[in-house]
Amino acid sequence: MFLRFLTITAISFALINTASAQERQWGLDASDNQAFLTFGVPDSEDVGISLWCEIGNGQMSVFLPETRVPLRVGEAVPMTVTVDGVQKQLRGSAAKDPASGQMTVEAKFSLKDILISRLQGGQTISVRVKGHDNNFPFADADFAGLVDDCKGEGN
Repeated sequence: MFLRFLTITAISFALINTASAQERQWGLDASDNQAFLTFGVPDSEDVGISLWCEIGNGQMSVFLPETRVPLRVGEAVPMTVTVDGVQKQLRGSAAKDPASGQMTVEAKFSLKDILISRLQGGQTISVRVKGHDNNFPFADADFAGLVDDCKGEGN
């Protein structure tokens, strides 16, 4: 009986560790030209949301795959970004990801936009597209690092 308990416990821990390894997390990455703050599963195509920029151009984009609402390529899509309960309206554009075939929505905003200050220190971020909310934790996101990278001040 005790041996059976140990076997079940060991299998349970193995399953928990495997599941934990597949959880989404925030990651900051930059190249010479672009910087990305992505909430997804590392080393996979699983992305929930990404904030990114072309370094030095003064703008940032919010990007997310959207599979729960009907979208057409090129469609102008109202997007509501909510940070800790405070909303900001953006105008997004729908596209089809060539690699996955999945529909995506992306909206740009200025690095001087009020949304930047709201995201600084934000705990949660929600993006609404056509009535569908996509909710994400934001406390562990290195948003300050992304802003520095976008301004060309990162490491």
